[in-house]
Amino acid sequence: MALLRLAAWQAILAAGFAAFLLGVAVVDATGPRSCGDADASREAGLLTDAQKDYAAILGEEPTSTCAQKGMKELADKHCELADAAEIAKPPDLATAKKEREAALKIEPSQTLPSESLKDCASATSTSDSTTGDKGAGGG
Repeated sequence: MALLRLAAWQAILAAGFAAFLLGVAVVDATGPRSCGDADASREAGLLTDAQKDYAAILGEEPTSTCAQKGMKELADKHCELADAAEIAKPPDLATAKKEREAALKIEPSQTLPSESLKDCASATSTSDSTTGDKGAGGG
């Protein structure tokens, strides 16, 4: 009889613990987002994933400083990749253009104020004119 009581007690304890863990999982899944996952994606080079995460955070909390900062850093990263593509040997102007366009797709309202985006945008027009000049001169 004592053995059955112990088993029932253990079953109740296990069921209570399982319910607690389920509650924690639900709260975690529905709780406010943090920038940790988005930052980790950005740092791992998963820029599209990071941008989606930051946008979701900003959708829930438009004044989130960490998400605005993350979006600015994403735009800066796209510009860095564009710069690197332009100075590569041989230059990869298609990639440079693609990265600059990705940076410019980030809404200014989603980032912290930045002069670097303006620089990136002006470099886009330079890349376009450079590409056009080469096409016209080579033609």
